[in-house]
Amino acid sequence: MKILLTGNLPVCTATIALRLHKGGHQVSVLGHLGEEPNLGKEIAYHPVDVNNPRALRLMEAAEVDAVLFFFAYECERGRVQGAMLDTLREVLRQAEQRRIERFVLITDRRVFGDAQEGREDETPLPGIPEGVLMKAAEECLAEGKPREMQTLTVRVTSLYDEGDSASFFAHVTDCARQGKTLVFPGNRNTPCDFVHADDLAAFLDFALGDSLHGVAHVYYGKHYTYGDVEAMLNKHYPNLMCVYTEGTGRAATLQGDAMRRVDWVPRHHFARELDTLCPPAEALDGGRGKGRKFRGWRRTADRLLPWMELFLGALLAIAADRAGQENAVFSVIDYKLLFVAVMGNLYGMRFGVLSALIACVYYALNWKINGNDLYILLYNFDHWLPLGCYMLCGSLFGYLRDKHREQLATVQREQQELKGQNAFLQKMYDLAYQDRSQMQEQVMHFRDSYGRIYNITKALDTLQPEQIYLSTLGILEDVLQNKSVAIYISSATSSFVRLVVHSRDMTNVQRSIQLEKFRPMERCLREGRVFSNTELLPGYPAYAAPVMNEGKLNSILMLWDVPFEKRTQRMENLLSILAGLVQSAVVRTQRYFAMMDNVYIEDTHILTDQAYRNALTVYRDIRRQRTGQYLLVRVWSTQALDIRQYDARIGRVARSTDLIGQLEDGRILILFPQADTGNLTQIVARLAEQGLQCEPISMEDIHV
Repeated sequence: MKILLTGNLPVCTATIALRLHKGGHQVSVLGHLGEEPNLGKEIAYHPVDVNNPRALRLMEAAEVDAVLFFFAYECERGRVQGAMLDTLREVLRQAEQRRIERFVLITDRRVFGDAQEGREDETPLPGIPEGVLMKAAEECLAEGKPREMQTLTVRVTSLYDEGDSASFFAHVTDCARQGKTLVFPGNRNTPCDFVHADDLAAFLDFALGDSLHGVAHVYYGKHYTYGDVEAMLNKHYPNLMCVYTEGTGRAATLQGDAMRRVDWVPRHHFARELDTLCPPAEALDGGRGKGRKFRGWRRTADRLLPWMELFLGALLAIAADRAGQENAVFSVIDYKLLFVAVMGNLYGMRFGVLSALIACVYYALNWKINGNDLYILLYNFDHWLPLGCYMLCGSLFGYLRDKHREQLATVQREQQELKGQNAFLQKMYDLAYQDRSQMQEQVMHFRDSYGRIYNITKALDTLQPEQIYLSTLGILEDVLQNKSVAIYISSATSSFVRLVVHSRDMTNVQRSIQLEKFRPMERCLREGRVFSNTELLPGYPAYAAPVMNEGKLNSILMLWDVPFEKRTQRMENLLSILAGLVQSAVVRTQRYFAMMDNVYIEDTHILTDQAYRNALTVYRDIRRQRTGQYLLVRVWSTQALDIRQYDARIGRVARSTDLIGQLEDGRILILFPQADTGNLTQIVARLAEQGLQCEPISMEDIHV
């Protein structure tokens, strides 16, 4: 189903659109959602003001099946705009011209007064300007909708979503961050309720699938008060100040049973999601505290600290060595070697070797200061031992330190990899859980579910053959999401199949097809198999499914245009299943007509008055829905003919799909399916050959 989201769009429209897309719908959004809405490539987004004439042209070109019109933001803090009333009227006018099947108006509980119970069958008596405007919008929908359009008014409680800047919980977070006071419009005992945008989208998906109409209330259902919400928020924000207006507040939240009729159960609950909706108090600072001012200084100090310790350590080692030359107690320790060992152990080989070089240079300078020549230091092997010990100690301790650091870094990398793997597995688990939940919803509510099969069989539960084909057209378009459906009737006396109904988007559909020219398709259909145009034969439909009766081809369900990515085995299987359901209904109807005595006039093929009027009613609906056309003519003769003679002469001219009937006043009518006034000349000539005359008449002339 093609769905258009427009109106006074809330911030959470992206969540609703993506949820509907997951439900198998083609979704378009018309309106403004901010600078960068996260809609993806799957959603057609038109950032145009709804009041702009260009927006109405875009809606006209979209050829949608359903419109979701948002009239208000979320309940607790949102505002509505009076200009949206004019826009709503214009959208309704466009919907009538485009013959859009379904229209959903989304308002909220402010349409009710504070003293009302908020039931679905209760007349709203708003007490605030926003509620008055919303009631006006609901009345506009009730009075301005076309007769053929299914409308649904959905009233919700407070909407929320992660990242929704207009939600109640976003306002709570802003108050906690800025130190403002949170004001509750009521008292501690005022009831409140919150619905996630994803749950609202799921309800809308179910409502559209089950053709829900009238008024529906969407609410979580568990009783909470403002006092309960304040207690929950205080756990997150201990310093949050909350006050109440101390008014009477509303008496109740929304009530109703529409949710149970579509088996909708909310998956989200704000009490479980407060950690996401309202970040903890320590996370609100975002790194803007006092530590942020000195972060740059701290990084600089961390880089300079090893060099400062190297310099200070060298000074301390030199001072201790000087003191050891004058005191025998301090002379038992080589402080330069200790300095090298400490620096190598603290900062690795680089600083270990550097400190060893400093120790060697000081050793040489001390030798020189004592009045010795440097060349004697180089040629005397006894002095090489302390110098080598310095270099060996710095290198060894530095190597061990670097090795330990590398091992620690390796362990940390492995830990990070394990954390990444764990996060990946957790994400896969979450996705699997979501897929499981989605599959469960499909089993219970989606297009291939038992409920869907029940709705199909219920729609086909009729004894009027023409109504079966009209219902089949809507079923195929809805289940297969395809607007190129055509249904043909076959005749045992002719190689041609005649068109009965077709999708209204098809303009150049063939009214009759000679199966002998389509040998591969004819062979499959005669054998009772679905034809799939896998070889891309020109002029052939993408799929054709037979409807059999006692082993003979009765009618054909055709899909002419199917995108290449949707030509799957699933599509073929669904078409085969639907053809089987239609076959059961057709066979049951034909057996009923064969057994009943009041369908045809005795010994003729002419329908009785009641049976003929029932068939005319279906063809009137076909024309109104623009899924087919017909030509209705009255037939008479200047000769005195009885009903059997009329039957014999008309039978030589009429096709198997033409309907012949006699009304109570004696008039004999012929309905030519898929014919128009352009075919009248040919029809007049054919009847004249049998000595009959005719003239076109309208449905109003016979009061159908």
